[in-house]
Amino acid sequence: MYLTPFSPTPFSPFSLLWHHARMIRLLLAAALLLAGPATAVQELTGQTASGAFYAASAPDDWVPADGLVFYNHGFDLGSIEIEPDLGVLGDYLLEQGFAVAASSYSLNGWALFQTTEDNQQLYDAFVARFGVPEQVYVVGGSLGALVTMQAVERGGIGNVVGAYPLCGPLAGSDVWQSALDLRLIYDVVCDGTDGELPGGASGLPFALNPADFDGILGEATAAVIGARVLACTGLGIPEILRSDGQRERLARLIDLSGTSEAFLPINLGYSTVALSDLYYDEKKLDERAALGNANVDYGEDDMNAQIRRVERDAFDELFFRRSYTPTGRVGATKVLMTHTDKDGLVVPEHQHDYLAKIPASQVVAATVIDDEPGHCQYSEAEVVAGFEALVSWVESNEQPDAADLQVRCGTIVDEERYEGPCRYDPEYVAAPIDTRIPSRNEPEQAVDGALSGSFFFPARDGQGWFIQILEGGRAVIYWFTYDETGAPAWIGGTGEILDNAVVVDQSWRGVGARFGSAFNAADVVLEPWGDLAFLFTAGGDGEMQFNGPEGFRSGRFGVQQLTRIGDAACDAPLPELSGLWFDPDRNGEGFIIEAQDDDRYFTAWFTYGLDGEQLWLYGEGVRDGDEVRFDLGRFTGPAFTAPSGDVVREAWGVLSVSLEDDRLRASYTADLPGFGSGQLVLDRLTQPLSQPACEG
Repeated sequence: MYLTPFSPTPFSPFSLLWHHARMIRLLLAAALLLAGPATAVQELTGQTASGAFYAASAPDDWVPADGLVFYNHGFDLGSIEIEPDLGVLGDYLLEQGFAVAASSYSLNGWALFQTTEDNQQLYDAFVARFGVPEQVYVVGGSLGALVTMQAVERGGIGNVVGAYPLCGPLAGSDVWQSALDLRLIYDVVCDGTDGELPGGASGLPFALNPADFDGILGEATAAVIGARVLACTGLGIPEILRSDGQRERLARLIDLSGTSEAFLPINLGYSTVALSDLYYDEKKLDERAALGNANVDYGEDDMNAQIRRVERDAFDELFFRRSYTPTGRVGATKVLMTHTDKDGLVVPEHQHDYLAKIPASQVVAATVIDDEPGHCQYSEAEVVAGFEALVSWVESNEQPDAADLQVRCGTIVDEERYEGPCRYDPEYVAAPIDTRIPSRNEPEQAVDGALSGSFFFPARDGQGWFIQILEGGRAVIYWFTYDETGAPAWIGGTGEILDNAVVVDQSWRGVGARFGSAFNAADVVLEPWGDLAFLFTAGGDGEMQFNGPEGFRSGRFGVQQLTRIGDAACDAPLPELSGLWFDPDRNGEGFIIEAQDDDRYFTAWFTYGLDGEQLWLYGEGVRDGDEVRFDLGRFTGPAFTAPSGDVVREAWGVLSVSLEDDRLRASYTADLPGFGSGQLVLDRLTQPLSQPACEG
């Protein structure tokens, strides 16, 4: 028996879009749960602050050592379920002694904009009722597989030891680029026929505007779309009844889009109805220009010449990626992912994309060879074998492979526990995802140690950013600028690296303390400032976007790299000075130091003035043996909201630093009255990544 007997057919081109995810989920559950649970359970239901409904069950004798399994359901454009089911493995897991919890999600469709909060709040509700589980497993299929990896990477649901994503779109938000491509290819192929599809009234031209359909993109709309697709391609009638023109257009559409006839109806449904829901929903993209095809090569001159070109905004696209695109940062969690080879909705090439991001010791990938096209079409024994292999891996630390899953599946069938067949292919290797989703061909520079350094915006010289790229996909950013009066202001935060971007969700500015011997860490008040995002194209150039509080503003600046920590050669003098330094007893101030390969040194001291105002000092240093001496300047400039203005440098004094026993010893003498002189001993706070040439 197959758990997912869903196979799209040309005779139901679009209505399945509305129900296939829920139908799959219920059929999966029914296949495993015919006998019902034999274990007495205690149940918990409710609604989280995020708006999601939830359900959880635990055996009556459950204790935290027995563990918890999170189940994440798939894509569903229907209404939010008030009573979510516990998924494909629900009763099986309860029989094994696990507790099980599931969320309805607070959004339908591409729910990833809020699923992190949904699951974190569900976990809190579970803990309040049952206690803290010692181990957590996360399971999900289709979109639920992506929610599964989001829960692992973003955390907040306890000690996640294992993840089991089935048939997941692990390329993340990029899957919608192929939906855009299919819609625009269709527009060219079916131009001039009765099969033309309507575009949106505003915004991107491929999106159906709910306002044109009384705010409802429902089954009636899907029926209209299906009729037009039939007129163009003949999809929905037997092949023998199709005209020559329909056959030719259908063949061209399949060839250029890379989809199959079996999956073309459902994929076109996603490219119209589902994509419109994503684009117009104010809790999703809210009409952001997150998708585009401006530079895509479709492999055919006529198509390249005729297809509409949609420009995407880089920061809108970054916003969408962060709804969630996997990074591979899974910590100690073990991941066992599976796909089916003839899935034309979530193609197995997604495996290849994620395998390139995650450490090999943390992941197992396996593929089932389908008998026919289908989405997430596994047998009972195949699904159970995968989960049991994951649990065994967690408990024994012996990493399985696809051959082990096939053997385990066969044993399950032989023992008559669950029905087969068993079709894991140990030799299967997924192709790269860009064989299915054409490259956008836009220049990007991956964020690595080469980008550790300082940056500036030429039109606003006299201010800038220090960025230090750290291990674990993190970065520290400090922005030295001016407030609404032109006085010095500094803003800092820790960010996440995502491909060619660094994003700081919340930055801070410190106020309240006083300089020098009058400094008291208890006086420091960290005020939330806003968010920052940097996108890099090539050679350290890029663009940054910011959203500040009242008195500042929101906007974008072009950025150019001015200095590079990674350029320091391995045998350069004092390269170990580079980093962020602070005194734990003086938390709230510190130094950023950069050592260059040409024996130049730069520092920025973020601190406070004599009356508790922000102050930053900047200077270039000269080495004298094992000591570096900096001439520091205090700067004032144009108001933050001013488009430009003069910057005034005032000589402040001298700072000398040296390393002793891995600590930074600093002494300063100010020329300006009131600042005096003093000494500091500081610890390293960050160790920036350097270029590979300096490793080993």
